[in-house]
Parts: sequence; structure tokens; C-alpha cells
Amino acid sequence: NTQLIQGHLEISNKPYGILAGIKEGELFKADTWGAEICDAMKPSKTDIVIKGKNGLCGFKTTNLNFILRQGGVQNVVLGGFLTNC
Repeated sequence: NTQLIQGHLEISNKPYGILAGIKEGELFKADTWGAEICDAMKPSKTDIVIKGKNGLCGFKTTNLNFILRQGGVQNVVLGGFLTNC
């Protein structure tokens, strides 16, 4: 799940598209309701949760690539707010 720091410093000063709305609305701030995983999708104790995502790319600031390769994962199903970026 995406969690951004107060002030959205990860996003440029001149954002566009969805990032402009995220910064303007101060959405997905870490440790707030808007950055939490909804109850219906809460991971179980055995699920692997990728952490560190702070932008559009699920690979750039996370260990997702490493975990997928180590697990021999060949197929991934994505769900969330925006899955086409």
C-alpha cells in the first residue's frame, strides 16, 4: 500500500495528473486512515506485504522485485486505486 510522508515531499512541486490530486488532497499520508488497507482486504499473518511504496511505481522504492524473484513468482494479480501506472 502507498504511504506518503507529511507534505508529500516524494511528489514534485509541479505534479500533474493523478499525482496533482493526491498532493492537493493530501491523500495517502502515512499512519492515517487514508493509507490503511481496508478491513475486507487486510492481509493474513501468512501474507507477504510489500512496504515502502511512495509513488506510482511498485518496484522503485520497494523490495517487490526481490520477493517475486526469490519466490519464483511468475504471475501477479494487482488490485487497488490505480493499477495501470
